[in-house]
Amino acid sequence: MPKTKATRSKSKAATEDSRTLRAKKAALQDEFGKAKKTKENYRGYYDRGLRILKDIVAQRRKQEKQNPGSLTDGIDTNLLEKAFTGKPNKHSVYALELYLTQKCVVEELGQSTADGIHGAMADYWDRLEGGQYNGEYSLDEETGKVTGNPARAPPIVDFVKCIINLASRGQQKLGTMLRLQHLKTCSSLWSGPSYSAPMKKWKA
Repeated sequence: MPKTKATRSKSKAATEDSRTLRAKKAALQDEFGKAKKTKENYRGYYDRGLRILKDIVAQRRKQEKQNPGSLTDGIDTNLLEKAFTGKPNKHSVYALELYLTQKCVVEELGQSTADGIHGAMADYWDRLEGGQYNGEYSLDEETGKVTGNPARAPPIVDFVKCIINLASRGQQKLGTMLRLQHLKTCSSLWSGPSYSAPMKKWKA
């Protein structure tokens, strides 16, 4: 016997709330969105970023303990500590700049590392809270609220391009000081501050 309209409507699943739907979307992307090897690589880049940020935070706290009031860069160390965990905050872009600088400038790693870090952090924030931060980055200066993905902030995108340009010129083996000078020259083209400046002053 053919189903009546009323019978067919009863077979439909109830509409779930937005939070549940976002969670299911994220779970589907985790399972089928990227190859297993890519996800493993991204996890490695993310974990290394956490370790570097932990070291930076420890250094800042040590400096502040030894010389109270010596940190005048406007960076909240407690907030910086959380820049890569949970929802992004106003120091997440700054923390990512430091991570890229450590690996690609200080340690003189090149394009593949820059691309890997950038891709891993973009993927992390894209998938966070069911995709809530998947979009163009902006920062509300007054409230400190972040919208969108910090890895897509113009200073980050431009900094990665500078690293790639440097690598393409065959200059990967230059000394750290020369590399820093090149990247600072690139940074002068940004609409925001250089990578060493507090990101609270930058506005998308």
